Amino acid sequence: LDGFKAVRFGSSLVWVRDGLPMLVTWDDDGVVYTMATNADRGRVARAVAELPRGTYREGPVGRIGDGLSRMTSWVHAA
Repeated sequence: LDGFKAVRFGSSLVWVRDGLPMLVTWDDDGVVYTMATNADRGRVARAVAELPRGTYREGPVGRIGDGLSRMTSWVHAA
């Protein structure tokens, strides 16, 4: 994510690009959410706390596990 930094707002890990508007993006169970706002960081942190939390797991093992879980759910659904 060019120009974005990983930031922790409360217990949520999100990606932030500062500026006007500030862009905040995160994912939850394969759905990507994006917020474009000119609100201050405190208000954004409160908003993120009320919205779905990302399921991102750090490291290659966590990411591979997430991918395998998604793929097996596709096979199971078919």
